[in-house]
Amino acid sequence: MRLFLVVCLLLSALPAFAARILPEGAYAQMDYYAPPVIRLDGKDYLVSAAFQVRDQQNRLIPIQRVPRDAPVWVQLEANRKDLVWKAWLLSPAEIDFLKSIGRIKDARGGFLGIGCWFVDCYAVQ
Repeated sequence: MRLFLVVCLLLSALPAFAARILPEGAYAQMDYYAPPVIRLDGKDYLVSAAFQVRDQQNRLIPIQRVPRDAPVWVQLEANRKDLVWKAWLLSPAEIDFLKSIGRIKDARGGFLGIGCWFVDCYAVQ
């Protein structure tokens, strides 16, 4: 009976060891956040009234603790595509994983290193 209880306890703790799952969204570089504006990749966006920022351990963080120049995964509000709803701060390991599964695409280099003149250099899903 004790073995059964120990196994049940361990199985119930498995979700705590799982990596976090990011919903449909987009990768961006967050330059800064000053309510009600968030600057992503050099462009200003408005945030929704229920805006949340989560750290790398998936904890909610207060506005005062949001870092500058941080890579984030952002999600837009479902009924208004012009408002940012949630943002997750990404770790370098998460960025590498998202690149490996194709959810983040690297910047494409130009011809002979000249740059991207006729195509969009940064392709983000």
